[in-house]
Amino acid sequence: MKQKPLHLKKIDSKETVFYWFNLEESTYALYDSDMGEPISYGSLNLVVGTIRAINKEVTEFKRRPCVLWYFERDGTQGWRKKTPPVLFNWNPSAEDKRKQSEPDKNKA
Repeated sequence: MKQKPLHLKKIDSKETVFYWFNLEESTYALYDSDMGEPISYGSLNLVVGTIRAINKEVTEFKRRPCVLWYFERDGTQGWRKKTPPVLFNWNPSAEDKRKQSEPDKNKA
C-alpha cells in the first residue's frame, strides 16, 4: 500500500481543472492542474467531500466553472479516462444560473 503524502496542497480559488485518480480499491487522490501534491488523498468519502466543497463554491458563484477528469488504472493500457463514479454539477446550465442570480420578487 502506498503511504499517505506528508503534505496536502491547499485549493487555489482560481483553479478550474482537477484530476481525480483511483489509485487502489479504496484509495483515491485529487490533484489540481499543477499535479505536484494532492489536494485530497484517502478514501472515496474524503475525496468526494473535497469535490463537493468545490462544487458548492461553483454553484454559489464563488468559483468559476470547473472541469473534473477521472482516471482509473488499466492493467494493459495504463491510466484511462473514465466517467466519475459520482456525478457532480460542475457546470450549471444557464437557466440554473439565471434562477440563482435573480432576486426573489415575492419577497418585498
